[in-house]
Amino acid sequence: MEGRIMRTLLKKNDINILKYLSHNNNVSTKDIAQAINKSETCIRNSIKNINTFFEENNLTPLERIDGKYNLSFNISNNLSPLLLKDSIEIQAKERFNYLMFELILTEKLNLNKKTSTFNVTRKTLSLDLEEIKNFLAQKDLYLESIPWKGIYLKGDQNNKIILSIKFLLKLILEKEFNPFSSEINKTEKLYHQYLPIEIEKKLFNLNQIILKKYNLNIGTQLSNVLLAVLIYCYLKKDSYILAEEDPLFSLKNVKEIYNSYFSFFCSEEFLKEYPFFHKNSHILSSTLTRITPEILKIDITNDNIMNNIISNLESNLNFKFTESSNLYFIQLLRVGNFKYKYNITHFNSFFEDISEQDKYIIDKLNSILIKNNINLLYEDLTLPALIIKHNIVKYKIQTKQKHILILDRFLDCWLGNLIQNQLLNNFEHLNIAVKSIYLLNSEDILLLNPDFIIYTDFEFDNFFPNINIKKQQCKYDNIFKNINYLEDFEL
Repeated sequence: MEGRIMRTLLKKNDINILKYLSHNNNVSTKDIAQAINKSETCIRNSIKNINTFFEENNLTPLERIDGKYNLSFNISNNLSPLLLKDSIEIQAKERFNYLMFELILTEKLNLNKKTSTFNVTRKTLSLDLEEIKNFLAQKDLYLESIPWKGIYLKGDQNNKIILSIKFLLKLILEKEFNPFSSEINKTEKLYHQYLPIEIEKKLFNLNQIILKKYNLNIGTQLSNVLLAVLIYCYLKKDSYILAEEDPLFSLKNVKEIYNSYFSFFCSEEFLKEYPFFHKNSHILSSTLTRITPEILKIDITNDNIMNNIISNLESNLNFKFTESSNLYFIQLLRVGNFKYKYNITHFNSFFEDISEQDKYIIDKLNSILIKNNINLLYEDLTLPALIIKHNIVKYKIQTKQKHILILDRFLDCWLGNLIQNQLLNNFEHLNIAVKSIYLLNSEDILLLNPDFIIYTDFEFDNFFPNINIKKQQCKYDNIFKNINYLEDFEL
């Protein structure tokens, strides 16, 4: 009897490599290894397996050109249908997502046929269930098995609602960060069984309508929070109202904002267009209140853990956050911590080739976060570190280096004026003088007595010998590269 032909399956590392390649072009084996935290040998072996899979399915194998890999658009389009046809090992993370999503939708798990759905053994499924139990225990929830009926989600109703909304937010973020993986996973198919694509689009549009109506410029992450609540309210039309009120809502201005939102969500016009929200006005109103910038500012001000982190950073690195940077920074930390808790990654190369100075700030930030029991993935430390760096430079310029002289080789100083505008856009309280090199000499510079000098395309010492003042050349092709040229002044 002729043996069964074994076809190649893509494994966890293979899928992670394809995710990374779907986001990044011209990447080396080393780049991929750093991004998914595997050895270069492991990456090379995975690429061999990927190419075998491609050949078996009449796709062009990955080519290494000048040491770099790319995933072509055609391959990406042709690959997704193949991966939906059981050509892929269903990873533990996806099985977890699938079972959790079914659980929050129905408050019940039916394990019949799950072994065939996931192509795993009963033992593996039992281990998945233990992981879910451990996860739920952290949320003060538990599973109860009732013979011949199924496994039920038990615990406080408020905790169920909060978990459901946070898990929907997790799915939204994973779709946003990893569109490639959302095309190929079974949770996405289950998601759209309960939430048809046309309804999903309608809720997304409603999200934008609400934010526009109240002129809420809150950024993508907080916008996604509102979207998760809208989806939850659609899926759980008979939801209970959250019973406990946060002390925040006892404040007069918070109550007023909440009441205005509540009136809108209870209005006849709104419920006529969106009748499935008629029992969820409170959840929608309280969510919108929380993400309103002025209320968010109050909430952040009362966050003792985050304020302690800010204080430690400012003390250790000798600077002060601006108020706007402070709020944005804390929001980034909250989002990063949420991603860590819910195991959400996006395979980007944002943090590659960082300087030693950046690495020092990242390590210091990470150390302070861990001491305060806040964890972030490495990929989510980079942007907060850049905000810290920007504030350090800004603070030191404002407090120590206030007099800048820009020397331009052009008579009309057009290049010097561009540099001046860039500095004034980034920093306040600067005293900047822009001079043409043809209209002053070394004695004039000494009389001006600047803290440091920025000069354009000319040989400084040929024009102004014996000037012992910190200086940095800023050429035409690099003046818009943020403010990095100020680092050489030890700022």
